[in-house]
Amino acid sequence: MRFKLDANLGVRGAALLRARGHDVSTTEEEGLSLASDAAVLSACAAERRTLVTLDLDFANPLHYPPQRYAGIVVLRTPPARPSPTSRPRCARCSRPRTSTICRASSSWSTPAGGCEGSRS
Repeated sequence: MRFKLDANLGVRGAALLRARGHDVSTTEEEGLSLASDAAVLSACAAERRTLVTLDLDFANPLHYPPQRYAGIVVLRTPPARPSPTSRPRCARCSRPRTSTICRASSSWSTPAGGCEGSRS
């Protein structure tokens, strides 16, 4: 298949599709990363490429009737999971807080997020 990846997908998506034998161009490679939506779709139509994007503006079939284009794929990604280092940590033992009891001291955690033993 012939795809054009929008700038919001980066080079990794292009590499994955190319590795699977698809004909892929990107808006960045063609100097369209700052172009209007209309200009990007115009390039896709001229090249008979399916646009792949994260931009929800392209999901509106009233603005972008499907019959006019080779295809428009709007990807939705799942919400990012918080990393283990971004979880609240106990002020006394510095471990991620997974319960209301500090594992180091067996003290009850305060609403502020530390164990009782850390408060003076």
